[in-house]
Amino acid sequence: MRSDLAKIVTFHFDALASDYDRKSLNRKKYNTAVDKLIIKYLMRQKKPLVLDVGCGTGSRAENLKSKIGGSKFYCVDSSLEMIKIAKKKKLDYVAKADMEKLPFQADYFDDILCLFNSFGYLNTYEKRLRTLYKFNKALKSEGLLIIDVMNSWHLGEGREYKRSLMRAFWDNFVTPNVLGFAVGDRYFELMIGNKVIPGFVHGFSVGEITGLLKNSGFEIIQSYIIGYDTGQIKKETRDGQLLFICRKIFNLTNEN
Repeated sequence: MRSDLAKIVTFHFDALASDYDRKSLNRKKYNTAVDKLIIKYLMRQKKPLVLDVGCGTGSRAENLKSKIGGSKFYCVDSSLEMIKIAKKKKLDYVAKADMEKLPFQADYFDDILCLFNSFGYLNTYEKRLRTLYKFNKALKSEGLLIIDVMNSWHLGEGREYKRSLMRAFWDNFVTPNVLGFAVGDRYFELMIGNKVIPGFVHGFSVGEITGLLKNSGFEIIQSYIIGYDTGQIKKETRDGQLLFICRKIFNLTNEN
């Protein structure tokens, strides 16, 4: 099954595209909290050129662009159906592209966004590291990478989502092992219309994602834990998802 995971992810989002914006409203408080922080950092820049990787329908990028004066937003996604919708938005560039194969020259963007755990749909450690190398290459010196990922040890806020520490352990170690996956991998199924649509996602521990970022030429200048239900900034790691504001601090000599 592992060899088919990339196809499963693309098929999943192609099937979800027409209803994606409506379903995203379930996490409006969380996404709004993240967007406020993005605006805070990007408003400090003069006319930033921003790449949104895994842009989905482009609605979020369009909203951010409207609030960041003079900004330009380039958007890519691996789902053709998502891109068809995004091309109807008020964006500066929209194209179908895999995040590990970005079609841009080096030192091009002021900022890169990779949001709503888009990074977690990559199915191996090697792909994740290679993708961060591509992000590094595409960013200008000291450019920002803003990335949020699913916290594999998130226990919830006791509202819409809650699980025990034992359940988190089971989800992270036992279930992936039974399916032949790596720690943190999750295979799931959704009902979309009258069809069962398979899906895959990877959740990260703090150590895993910080290690990846630091090993690919980024300095973490600020990190946040944000409640998935409330959008509140939390103190305890287990209470929310993980958001990182990172700065490119050196070029990598080998990005392949």
